[in-house]
Amino acid sequence: TALPISWNDPDMLIVGTQTFHGGSGINVSEARAHFSLWSVLKSPLLISADVTKMEPQFLEILKNEEVLAVNQDNLGMQAKKIRGPNADLSLLPCQSGNEFQLWTINSSGAILNRKANECLSISDCSTRAGATAIMFDCFPSGNACNYKNQLWDYDSSTRQLIADISSMCLNWDFEQVNCSSSRTMWIYKNNQLMAGSDSERCLTVPGAPSQGEIYAGPLEWGAYGAVLFNRQAASMNMTLNFTDLGLTGTTECGARDLWMHENLGVFAGSISLEVAPHDVRMITLMP
Repeated sequence: TALPISWNDPDMLIVGTQTFHGGSGINVSEARAHFSLWSVLKSPLLISADVTKMEPQFLEILKNEEVLAVNQDNLGMQAKKIRGPNADLSLLPCQSGNEFQLWTINSSGAILNRKANECLSISDCSTRAGATAIMFDCFPSGNACNYKNQLWDYDSSTRQLIADISSMCLNWDFEQVNCSSSRTMWIYKNNQLMAGSDSERCLTVPGAPSQGEIYAGPLEWGAYGAVLFNRQAASMNMTLNFTDLGLTGTTECGARDLWMHENLGVFAGSISLEVAPHDVRMITLMP
């Protein structure tokens, strides 16, 4: 996770490079998506193209002051991926019979996903708060912590998943946290693990049909910056639930589109936006 004076660097920007690379670079939509992701992830923004030769539409992307403000925000908190098929785990709408959402909690305490044939595991045998849960081979040889990172206790009274290695609970960000923390309720029903009591979103392993990727994180002035990213070749309607930001399901937020430079209105509980192919919608949300 990026913090002030400690920044992740996913490499240089390639916005505008197609101007002098034989037209083989990314188009405007892809450049906008690229710049938005680097900005919300608090990456250093290192331009690799000659700005004196850059086409105006690409130069305008690099000059967007509202997007740059998210990147340069003094809080310096890198956005997290809160939805996406390339994440180890995600919360997606529950679907009856969806193999990517079917789990078995066996008598030993392992939680096995039937489709992946892998077990829910705390990465690196970590006992610290904030360590993430991942999918990994069940009970591999040479496990450094005697498989304790793959053992869980499902408390049916509190409806919490308690990690054997730390006695902490799994939250909806797939991190182990103090069990008194919010967003740690999981309902185990019909072999699905549902987040909270609304039975709408289920713990899902990678490979499920794509519903786009969403990255979001807090900003210094009390708002949240978010990027809704569509990798697909067709337009997609994407929904950001405010509970994924740690807010309540009834919270109202004012939304602003940072590429359209306009306020979108006030939304309660969630916001749904149409996202063009290979493009993004980058917004701020102010509770």
